[in-house]
Amino acid sequence: SMKRALLIISCSDRKKAVKVSKAWDCYDGPSFRVLKKIQREQGLPRNLDIRIISAKYGLISPDISIEYYNMKITKTRAQELHEEIIENLTNLIARNNYYNILINLGKNYLLSISGIEKLLPKNSRLVYAQGGIGKKISIMRKWVLSLICNKIDEL
Repeated sequence: SMKRALLIISCSDRKKAVKVSKAWDCYDGPSFRVLKKIQREQGLPRNLDIRIISAKYGLISPDISIEYYNMKITKTRAQELHEEIIENLTNLIARNNYYNILINLGKNYLLSISGIEKLLPKNSRLVYAQGGIGKKISIMRKWVLSLICNKIDEL
């Protein structure tokens, strides 16, 4: 079976003002715009799973339907979500044995996944996108595109 990769990103302040929509369609911030552009132009890698950390909903999959909301992630909120998010990640990682994981999260969001290293398979590669927003997005974009290249190399 094809080795799977996992991208964890935070939800965006910028949202489409629709009462209920799929998380993927709702979020419209810079990270999402870049991912949607890759999706339009060459398709996202088939071996890529994306999970979004939402201040309101915790760890969600892009295809889940959510209601429009406005909520900021705070340290307190991140700590409230931590246990449930780690539990969800434990199950997800156990099922998929990810070889490559990229985390593109702001400071408070990072608190909600603290300890993720302990959940990972031995040989998996964990990358944190660091720097300002522009730098983080550029790292994420290159990472996603590298998965596509690897896939072509494997064929």
